[in-house]
Amino acid sequence: MAINHSPRGAWFWGAQVKKGKKVFSKPREGKTMPVPSRGRSWGGYYRDTKKKLKEQISAFMLSYRVFWQLLCFTKQQYLFLTVGVILIANGAYVPLIMTHIQSTWRADLSVKKAGVLKTGIKYALMIIVKQGMLLLENISRAILSVNVRNSMNEKMLSLLSHRGSFLRMLEREARVRQAHEKGQMRGSATYVQTLVSELESFIDNFIDLHDTYINVLPVLVSTLYSLSDAGLLVSGSFFLLSFQLVMYCLTAWFSVDDSIQDATTSQTAFQGGFQYLMTRTRVSQYPNYIKTVLSSLKNSVHSYAQSAWRYIVSLQISSILSSLGEKLMTPLFVMTVLLRSYLKTDMSYRDLTERMEILSLLGLAGSIVGGRNALNRYWIQIHAQHIQSMLSTMQQDRNTQVSKLRTYEGLRATGAIELVEQDNAEGAQKTVVKCKATVLRAREGQELKTYQDNSQQEGKPLMFTAGDMVNVIGQNGAGKSVFFNMVSGLYPGMELPEEIKNNSGFSLTCEQEIFALPQVEGHVWGAKALLYLLWPTEQEVGSSHFSYQRGTGDGQTERVAVSKILKRVNDYLECLQFRLMVNNKGKDHMLTTVEELEQYRCSFEMMSGGEKSKLRLALYFAMAEVIRPQMLLIDEPYNHIDQQDCVREAMKWVRQGTPESVILVVTHQDSNDICMKAYDKLMLIDKRDKNAVRFFGKPDEYAEWLKKQGEGLVIEVPEHRWYMLPG
Repeated sequence: MAINHSPRGAWFWGAQVKKGKKVFSKPREGKTMPVPSRGRSWGGYYRDTKKKLKEQISAFMLSYRVFWQLLCFTKQQYLFLTVGVILIANGAYVPLIMTHIQSTWRADLSVKKAGVLKTGIKYALMIIVKQGMLLLENISRAILSVNVRNSMNEKMLSLLSHRGSFLRMLEREARVRQAHEKGQMRGSATYVQTLVSELESFIDNFIDLHDTYINVLPVLVSTLYSLSDAGLLVSGSFFLLSFQLVMYCLTAWFSVDDSIQDATTSQTAFQGGFQYLMTRTRVSQYPNYIKTVLSSLKNSVHSYAQSAWRYIVSLQISSILSSLGEKLMTPLFVMTVLLRSYLKTDMSYRDLTERMEILSLLGLAGSIVGGRNALNRYWIQIHAQHIQSMLSTMQQDRNTQVSKLRTYEGLRATGAIELVEQDNAEGAQKTVVKCKATVLRAREGQELKTYQDNSQQEGKPLMFTAGDMVNVIGQNGAGKSVFFNMVSGLYPGMELPEEIKNNSGFSLTCEQEIFALPQVEGHVWGAKALLYLLWPTEQEVGSSHFSYQRGTGDGQTERVAVSKILKRVNDYLECLQFRLMVNNKGKDHMLTTVEELEQYRCSFEMMSGGEKSKLRLALYFAMAEVIRPQMLLIDEPYNHIDQQDCVREAMKWVRQGTPESVILVVTHQDSNDICMKAYDKLMLIDKRDKNAVRFFGKPDEYAEWLKKQGEGLVIEVPEHRWYMLPG
């Protein structure tokens, strides 16, 4: 999709890159990240052509690999081999015998040779044999299709015997039904029906395609035999190959693959982006991200229309070229090869017409192989990719016994979040966030988790004092992410004061993983572009200043220079020891700042997990120092980062820079008495109980509480005490 942007927004969108241009490859240990040159040479076109050829070969081989994987998975290898033998016999061997008997019968008949009746009977018997073989082929193909479908059904039923695979099947089924309800699917609306339908279509198209190829073989052999009989084998073969090569190149030039792939990609991008916006609650906190996605979706709509028209035109041109090749084959061959031999030799007119009939069949066969099956081949590749992913998932499910299903969509809450002013021990007033809520599944009304302080009094609200840093711990799936969404005020049904409802600076969540980035052709998602997407108030692309609301302020809008934020991002990158090695024009460069990342057009998507996490933390921490939200929520800050001391130092910085914020940190790493000294409170979220908060208090009280829960939860080591999660 072509996108034009003003120079004013160049820092956000970056320079445009032509389609097919390689931007980055993911860096690995001991290797560097290549940086593209902005120029375009013949070498670049050669590399692109070579890359596309490799992709086509890979896609071609994928269909064979998936087909064999499917047969092995359903244990139908021998049945397929039987069908293959019948296809070859019925498509090639029997027609060759029939052609030989038919030519013998016609020759004997023309000279009234004795035994012509016997030869005719053989010819009639071969017609009966061919029809019998055709019946056997159809029955075998039907049996193969039924057996594969039945085997897949049995495999899916066996998956339901394990809880893990059963829950994942339910989740996939729900997603398919949801897509069907939104008009993204036609016909079948279940995972099982979709899988079976794709399997049947794939198998039928796969066999039909190869049946066509096999049927071309006897035509080719008959043509070569006829040319050899006329003494024109060399010149005729050369002409045949040259003509078919030209026709193949023409049909390939107007191939429908690219246009239909572009249309499919555009439509998929539109559906995926639209559904992502509709199903991700936290996206509502990022207005610039929403604006960017909507702009990308509009481009997807226009791109789909353009690609669809190109597909229609390309398909018609390809069809016309195939038909043209079929019709031109006989007269061209007569004029270039046969006509000269016919005029200068004793070749009879009947011999000429017989060869013309065979050559017309060859023209038809060549046009089918070269052009008419292009669309069929493309859909086989599409089905192969989808089936491969489903088969690999089913194989994984079959070997998995336990599931950790985590779905937070379709939730609502009852309860309230309040802001109150209280005097601390020094007599100064501090803002306190009080929250107490129950999260429910919206459709069933079933209670999922209740968040309240049960440590001293049943049903007491959780109290978070401004300036405190709280360590939120719990097992995977306990409900920590639900808690973050709840205190952010995202679930409908919560009672929120006006200063929270209308203040975008109330909460800021440092996500564990940055959400899916919009797909924009030629765009590199650098640090500046990410800052724009993550900023909690809507901004103009290319603006030198961002507006914001302070979390502890009165809701008034203030402004800050983007350069000031990025300067602080650089400070955090240095603290986190951010290092990114790139290779430009054969030289390695170590990048450590935002300016260097922009200069070498480094894409966030292509960075390793460690670099992504460090850049993510640096961006959010710099934003937090400007906005100073009432609630700063940090999810898994050590994710993919080995230098944990650097992360702890960065969290000290952000705490000093946000003295009026409540900082909640979800982490599994700070589970010892040394690391917990950095926190003012500790909150344990229980996985087993609906009353989610099992402990809420000071970290030095946590060890004594753990000892009362059971033995082995507090482990003494020479340097410190290590705390295990109960349950």
